[in-house]
Amino acid sequence: MTTNKIKFAPINKHHFLTDATKPRKAKDFVPTWFRKMPHYIEDENNPAYAKSRNSTVRRCPSFHEVFNTGFVLVAPCDIFLKIQKDGKFNWETPDGIYKIDIHADHQFRNHYPDKSIKGVFKLVYPYMAITPKGYGCIQLPMLYHNNPDFYVPYGYLETDIYHELNPQIIVTSDDIEKGIMIKQGTPLNYLIPYKKDEWDIEYLDYSETLENKFKSVQFHLLGKFSGGFFKNIKT
Repeated sequence: MTTNKIKFAPINKHHFLTDATKPRKAKDFVPTWFRKMPHYIEDENNPAYAKSRNSTVRRCPSFHEVFNTGFVLVAPCDIFLKIQKDGKFNWETPDGIYKIDIHADHQFRNHYPDKSIKGVFKLVYPYMAITPKGYGCIQLPMLYHNNPDFYVPYGYLETDIYHELNPQIIVTSDDIEKGIMIKQGTPLNYLIPYKKDEWDIEYLDYSETLENKFKSVQFHLLGKFSGGFFKNIKT
């Protein structure tokens, strides 16, 4: 397997990469609720049954892949956001080198039916991202992190040719008229590198070969009470 690199660098001489602010691997931001969740619900009368039938999503390979794939952009500084009753946007950061822009309501909010959205700020991110030629990044919200105040939306970034990062902060907080604080280091969004290939669809008829291919995977998966995907399939 080839190991590619995504490179992060300050956008100008006023910014530096620090441990508190630099983008990090997604595995550093697994939600606490997921870490605490048991793999299965205990059944004292039948422990084997509990392992095979009373499992939780802690055993689901998809969740583990989500929480361990890609990188996370964090808030580079404390950010205070406020939207007044008259619709005026206000923001503050500790220093003038950190900038916030806005997406006015006529650009998005007025046309989108989700009424939980109070407004959209745009962070002028202090770091750029550079990926190898032919590779971009998918921008994703912090999935399953249960943030009631804001999220950064899904998007595609051409980071092999355009290196600017400007996470859009879609505010959903009911307290936005009082203002919300996003603390330095708060995870904002995932960046998932991807290869920019063209894809089409092909539909296949049933065949024994395909059925056997499917059964083979299921056979290896079901050979263990727990961890069959990572131990018997993804090795």
